[in-house]
Amino acid sequence: MTPNLQPHTDPAASFRRLMLWTGVAAFLAIVGALVYLALTGVAMPWHMIIATVLGVGFTVLLGGGLMALVFLSANSGRDDEVR
Repeated sequence: MTPNLQPHTDPAASFRRLMLWTGVAAFLAIVGALVYLALTGVAMPWHMIIATVLGVGFTVLLGGGLMALVFLSANSGRDDEVR
């Protein structure tokens, strides 16, 4: 039995699926960062927790979003029109 290696025909669905997984990765990165800071014994006032959540979350979401846009552009066929 060979795996189905056909590309997805709907680039928007692939984009949404990739952004969903990026959101999961961002959540896990936020939790990991907060757990790491708690285990190191650092005092964690509210403003540090909020800054960590926003900083780590935004960074992971931005990176994943830009990568998703690259894949969306490549899979939509618009890049081939330039040639």
